[in-house]
Amino acid sequence: MPFPKQFHFYRVRSTAARYGIAVAGVGAATALALALSDGNIRGTPFIPFILLISWYGGWGPGLLAAVLSVLSLNYFIIEPRLSFGLVTVRDAWYLATFSMSSLFVAWITGRQRQAQDDLRRQASLLDLSHDAVFVRDMNDRITYWNRGAEERYGWRRDEALGRSSHELLQTVFPLPIAEIAAELHQSGRWEGQLTHTKRDGSRVVVASRWSQQRNEDGTPVSVLETNNDITEQLRAADAWRESQAELARVARLTTLGEITASMAHEINQPLAAVVMNANACRRWLEAAPPNVAEAVEAARRIVADGERAGQVIARVRSLVRKQSPEPSPLNVNDIIQDTLAFTRVELEQHRVAVRAALAVDLPPVLCDRVQLQQVLVNLILNGIDAMNATEPPSRLLTIESRRGDTHVNVAVSDQGKGFDPAIADRMFQAFFSTKAAGLGMGLSVSRSIIEQYGGRIWAEANSASGATLRFTLPAGSA
Repeated sequence: MPFPKQFHFYRVRSTAARYGIAVAGVGAATALALALSDGNIRGTPFIPFILLISWYGGWGPGLLAAVLSVLSLNYFIIEPRLSFGLVTVRDAWYLATFSMSSLFVAWITGRQRQAQDDLRRQASLLDLSHDAVFVRDMNDRITYWNRGAEERYGWRRDEALGRSSHELLQTVFPLPIAEIAAELHQSGRWEGQLTHTKRDGSRVVVASRWSQQRNEDGTPVSVLETNNDITEQLRAADAWRESQAELARVARLTTLGEITASMAHEINQPLAAVVMNANACRRWLEAAPPNVAEAVEAARRIVADGERAGQVIARVRSLVRKQSPEPSPLNVNDIIQDTLAFTRVELEQHRVAVRAALAVDLPPVLCDRVQLQQVLVNLILNGIDAMNATEPPSRLLTIESRRGDTHVNVAVSDQGKGFDPAIADRMFQAFFSTKAAGLGMGLSVSRSIIEQYGGRIWAEANSASGATLRFTLPAGSA
């Protein structure tokens, strides 16, 4: 696509001006040399003009100025004047030396000017970035401050240059600065999250990337720091985690509603035993003579049953209460046994047999006890519901645990009607349920919990009938 006419005019006019200045500059140098009328200086006035023309005009005008200076020097200054002839060998050597010197001055000055222009263009590109970019020397003094840094932190470029970046921004480091400096010196790079204070006093969290610049002999000379504001992303992530935690608590409350009978039975059994043993203790004490040994034994059983009832209530409270997860090394088999005890009445009421195939060499997993129990309760209740249409003799729920290379694997299998493989992925989406009165939250929350601890959960259709829900958790306590 052709350039607009005004662009061509601007380029031609600019080029003509630069070369015109070269001609005018050589003319001024010639006039100065003639005015001085000193045979010893001869070409000296031309050098500063060549330098200035090369700097402001570039390599082309500088070269033209050098050539014109040589011609002017030969014609106007060196004897015989107003002629291009040379009388002595000394003059010839002088003119040759001056020619090489002027060409070298024009070339080196033009190159420096071009390099500076390239740096300026690169710096202008950095100003287009929305990230805060600045350069600091090895004394932490800011030497470059882009427009993104001005917008992000509030300090203008002239206010930031020369100041210590860490003092200006009141940097809060995730590690001791000595450790960060050691990594930067060793690898030449460092990445991490920093907290900075803006000019208005507000704080921002940035994803910071540092690159160390070195000179030819490998000595560090500066650090390029690029900062991307992630404050809002972190707030959104915190809000998402809070909503997920609240959603999990609501799901636990829903689950408790489904196993109310189990809870009542679990609490009623030790309470009934407390009453029975209390009556027995009273009878032993009222006997003549009192049977103190039997009374003490009955009192011991009262204490044990009371503690058992307290444990049941504590489990219920742990599922209901609103608190942050507390990951700890857990034995998956212990959680499975506790969950089976918690859901025993549900299993008995629906006449579901349970087969537990638990490996004995399981390593611990790092997880929150209540959350892992919540996952297992959801999977067990799903398995019970899936076998409602199955005849009682065939209602078998199998729970397996085994050790993988790096994970602990758990599977809950039922002998129910199964599911359409086409909906295997949708089963773990929020509010998706195949139950008529289901909320569709149990499996969704279970997936969030398992993935939170680096695991994975999925569903498989059994070859004969029913379905298997599997999940894995990383092995190890760290």
